[in-house]
Amino acid sequence: MDRISRYVIRKSIGGYRELANVSAREKVGEIDRQLRQLRQLRQLRSQLEQGLTDGAIRRTGGYLDIQDSALAGFLDTLRQRCVDDMNKVLVAAGLPAI
Repeated sequence: MDRISRYVIRKSIGGYRELANVSAREKVGEIDRQLRQLRQLRQLRSQLEQGLTDGAIRRTGGYLDIQDSALAGFLDTLRQRCVDDMNKVLVAAGLPAI
């Protein structure tokens, strides 16, 4: 996640496979595998696209305004799980949490 814009960085040069810390590299690799297998992530993407199409989600000044509270809760839960998992990796590598 970019610390300034707060956008998720999906790709980077070298990626996690270039991390020098073997433990951190393995942990991030496990998170990556879990995310790739997560059916909810595909469902999330589908709901996000549908919400943007039907107006349940609006883009407002660089933010998403989500009208459906159940969808907002689901998106927030998934986001928090990703942040928690990433923080475990960062702290284990001796880096500050996000």
